[in-house]
Amino acid sequence: FASNKEELRDEFVQNFSPTDILDYLYAILHASKYRKGNNESLKRIPYPTCLSGFRALILLGRQLRQIHYQEIIVEPTETERLMEAIDKVEMECI
Repeated sequence: FASNKEELRDEFVQNFSPTDILDYLYAILHASKYRKGNNESLKRIPYPTCLSGFRALILLGRQLRQIHYQEIIVEPTETERLMEAIDKVEMECI
């Protein structure tokens, strides 16, 4: 069945893998709101309100996780760029 093929546009993807959820959480937990927040902000992971933001956070979280797990090697400025991008998506869609 074609529901999860990578060639499909995001709006046609019908479900997500456990790794997608991990990558979403990785992005959210690295957003400045959660890194600098108090304990109250850490009690609740926000539910995504739009598919495009959810997919963007999955991709950004995946890249950040791969950097932290040393699966890919990048310049330190790339990590900063990813975290800024996470903050932008998080503000728009969460």
